[in-house]
Amino acid sequence: MLTNSIYLNHRSGLDPSQNGVVDQPFASEPTGSRRIADEMRLRETALRFADAIYVALPIWIDRTVTGQVGTDTGFSDEEIAVFIERAGKAAQADIGSTARQMLGDATTKPAQVLELLQTAVHYPTGVLHYLQASEAERGAFAQTAWPEDIYSLTPKSMGDIDESLEEPFIRWDAARKLAGARRRR
Repeated sequence: MLTNSIYLNHRSGLDPSQNGVVDQPFASEPTGSRRIADEMRLRETALRFADAIYVALPIWIDRTVTGQVGTDTGFSDEEIAVFIERAGKAAQADIGSTARQMLGDATTKPAQVLELLQTAVHYPTGVLHYLQASEAERGAFAQTAWPEDIYSLTPKSMGDIDESLEEPFIRWDAARKLAGARRRR
């Protein structure tokens, strides 16, 4: 058995023949309650992160579309706002529900979450294409890596979508790693 020696002074009232050292066993396995607590923490942080994604997607779509669309689109500001709102709601329904399922699994990798969010690029792209916005100039890597992203909107990090996603992402990743480590023991 692994032990952890703890030095005790003579005021402790222990047998002096032990020379002030007492052996205490280490916990060799995480207790069931620790594992359950880790799983609950993962679910909680996953839900918070999924909620943050749900809120951030329409904001990101609005920001990317309004940042790229010109003033001479042939559509009124109200019409453009309706297109953006519809794209935001569609992204919330599609990406938001998938994120909720994905984030509760400790085997999900952070890169998979970013890849999921990168698929959301077709929502603002669809609006910009409909509004006949000018395509962005892109480098060879961007053209190869994201050929459908003709407006160069693909997020490379959580902060590219919205800075509010960074903290929930870090908390989720930490909870995911802890729950995964406990499962492997």
